[in-house]
Amino acid sequence: MQSHAVSECFSTLTGGRLGKRVSANMVAKALGATFLPAVNGTTLDASEIVKALAEAERRGVRGGAVYDFLHLMAAGKIGAKKLFTLNLADFVSFHRPGDPEIVHPAQESKAPDP
Repeated sequence: MQSHAVSECFSTLTGGRLGKRVSANMVAKALGATFLPAVNGTTLDASEIVKALAEAERRGVRGGAVYDFLHLMAAGKIGAKKLFTLNLADFVSFHRPGDPEIVHPAQESKAPDP
């Protein structure tokens, strides 16, 4: 899932969903210089993907949501406590107790209430 996660990051930063489009060259350099060295990625092997796909129907996963679902399964595989995404709604329908918490990055940057 690491290669897909890197591709999704590139897509988000160059596509303008954040209100600004960053140049492809700048994103590629930043990913190579700062992101990839700091990330310990994981992959799902073929049997883990098939197991996840078998779970997909029970969780109502259809179509393109499978990619987000596989990210969630990979996060669970490594014991992640949180999975950060800009698309909270994409995960709501198939998130279950015991899965990593789904968090928007802006939620983490808010200061606690006094």
